[in-house]
Parts: sequence; structure tokens; C-alpha cells
Amino acid sequence: MNAASDQLTNPAAFAFLVEQTSPLEVGSVTVTHDGTMSRRDRVEPIRFGFQFAGRTFEAEARPEDGKLMVEFTASIGLLPYSVENRPLRATLLRVLNGLRGTGLIWTLGEHQELRVGGRTLMDTPATATRIVATVVTTLLPVRAYFDLLDEILDPPAPVQAEPGTALVAE
Repeated sequence: MNAASDQLTNPAAFAFLVEQTSPLEVGSVTVTHDGTMSRRDRVEPIRFGFQFAGRTFEAEARPEDGKLMVEFTASIGLLPYSVENRPLRATLLRVLNGLRGTGLIWTLGEHQELRVGGRTLMDTPATATRIVATVVTTLLPVRAYFDLLDEILDPPAPVQAEPGTALVAE
């Protein structure tokens, strides 16, 4: 049996949880190799990931001035060089420049990797539910940008009529 499932029947674990102030903040409890729970000071960043709009985001939450700073980023794809595909590059840059004022930023990494992300400062208590709600609240208004980027980077195949037939608009 592993340490996590042992906690379900461990009276000491229940006693520990009962003694804690509610709500339990993310990163405030640690489980040692022998399954013992203890309170932990939140001094190190908490790294996590999540999915949104078909993208895998990497995130980090860390204390900052009595609040919690959450930064998140996702890879969007590769920005082609002008000699590779000038129209695609121009279109992508127009869409990315449209992110100004949305709270999101974009960066260009090694090998032309495009990343889009943001940051948000939230009040404590920093429960898992509040962190997710805060990040989703930041991302939801700009979801259409991710859909547009997907359409630009991976356009649908053109509909072709079979020989001797015509395409009919519906």
C-alpha cells in the first residue's frame, strides 16, 4: 500500500488535518517519505500544469507581498522565418500584436518557438480552486485568440468537388 492511500485510514493524518486552519492553502502541507503530514512554510514556488483551449500550460505560483503571483505560459507553435513563409509570419504577428491590452504577452524563444502567457496577482487564501478560477478568469476572455491561432497554424483542408460536379454553398 502506498503512503497516499495509507493516509485515508491513518488516524494521525486525520488528527493533523483537523488541527489545521481552514482552508488549506496550496503548498501548505507536505507528506514525508514515511507518510507523515506536516505544515510547510510556503517559500518555494509551486509548479503545476493545466489544459486550456487545446494548449498545455505550464504555471508557477509563488508568494509576493502577502499575495500569490501566478504566472502561466503555453507553446503556440513556431514562427516561420520570412524566407520560409512570409504570409504566415505576417499573419501570426498581426494576431499576436492584437494581444496588447488583453493581459497576455507573447515571447519568442529558441528556434522561433512562440509562447503566450500571462500573470495574475491574487489574494490569499490560495486554494487550488481559487488559483484555477483566477487563471481561467484571465484566459477566458481571450480564448478566441487561441482558436484563431489554431486556424492560422493548422488551417482546415479545402473542400474539393469531385470531377464533373460543382460545389454548392449551403
